[in-house]
Amino acid sequence: MKDLMYKGNPFSWVGKRQKETIESCLDRVFVNADWQSMYPASGSEFLTLAGSDHAPVIIDIEEEIQTKRGQFRYDKRYSGCEDFIASVHRGWNRGVTDDSGGFQNKLKMCRRELSQWKKRNKSNSAELIQSLKFQLDAAVRNHSTPTHAIQQLRRQLNQAYKDEETHWKLKSRNKWLNEGDRNTKYFHASSKARKSRNRIKSILDDNGIEHFRDNVIGKVAEAYFQKLFTATPSTDFDSIISDISPRVTPEINSDLLK
Repeated sequence: MKDLMYKGNPFSWVGKRQKETIESCLDRVFVNADWQSMYPASGSEFLTLAGSDHAPVIIDIEEEIQTKRGQFRYDKRYSGCEDFIASVHRGWNRGVTDDSGGFQNKLKMCRRELSQWKKRNKSNSAELIQSLKFQLDAAVRNHSTPTHAIQQLRRQLNQAYKDEETHWKLKSRNKWLNEGDRNTKYFHASSKARKSRNRIKSILDDNGIEHFRDNVIGKVAEAYFQKLFTATPSTDFDSIISDISPRVTPEINSDLLK
């Protein structure tokens, strides 16, 4: 069981013990992996105290999470695939090597080459597992299938299971449980729970107004960081640097500007 993502004050019970005020997290919302899979966008909210020493908690049940464009992620399963290393070399060597941002250009070209490689080589282990299961079942039931062919299919199926487990372990960011013993279902559930916890369902702007739509949440966050990283114009620096002795000579500054 896992705690459902919540907002509000989780100290849901408030009471008196002698002269002290005690607050406690007595009320919680638990869900299991199956429930999390059916309602991945759900959450709970602890409301304010009103007429009781327990704060009400309300559960918002949602099935859909708005899909967003994915980001490029390296997957450990790729390293053993055919032509993957060659694709890395091609992308890296196509990058510009001069001093005007060569390293960034190399990463850009390498990422572009790997994206093309991913389109040519589908790495959906779950689909591959189902396909290999059907092939293995048909091969075993066919008396004319040679033994080495059946053994090869079983090796491929075991590798597909291992790749699927590796994939979901990476997505779950689980650090303590080792791979093995088919922990794929656990890693899959952990990944879904982490995705639900990390979801921002609402945000407060500078005026204290709460917004729920994704595009508005993004604009409020953008405005916040623009304000945070915008310097206040000032022209009076003499009082700040008057006691600082210069250490950078014109020659050193010329080298730095290169």
